[in-house]
Amino acid sequence: LDDRRIDMGLAIASPSLALGANGVVDLTTSAFDAMRIEARLLRPQTALPDLTGRDIAVRLLLDGPFAAANFDYAVTAPRIAFGTTGFDDVRIVGRGRLSAQPLLVPIALAVRRATGMGDVAGGILNNLRVEGLLRVTDFAVAAGLLLVPVALVIKQPDLGTALLILASGV
Repeated sequence: LDDRRIDMGLAIASPSLALGANGVVDLTTSAFDAMRIEARLLRPQTALPDLTGRDIAVRLLLDGPFAAANFDYAVTAPRIAFGTTGFDDVRIVGRGRLSAQPLLVPIALAVRRATGMGDVAGGILNNLRVEGLLRVTDFAVAAGLLLVPVALVIKQPDLGTALLILASGV
């Protein structure tokens, strides 16, 4: 904690999830300095029983004051499926700035192919592109921050507990 700056290099892994963080948290200026967070979902069914996929990756970059940091994120996967409905070459990206609630998160979704819906519906959804804003409220943020680690504690005690400890110290 020299000069109240945390120069972080963190890696946490379990059979279901690999999580890494690199960058600086400056407590003097209350700011992120090129904080990169990366996660890979190794066993998607741990998050949701009907979820399958491969190489599901999440990348987040935070830079700037805690309350107004710039963010840049991407969620990618060659394949994601919910039950028998699948999507190939999925990419969700966006960038913006943290702000007071509700937080507006720009989203650009691209899917090359949809499967498991029949030829007509699947054909309509091929090369799908959707852009918009996700409105994140206090409840959604609080629920996510609480329910995800609690669910992991129930499913995988070591990883869930580690994430709760990490979140309480940040």
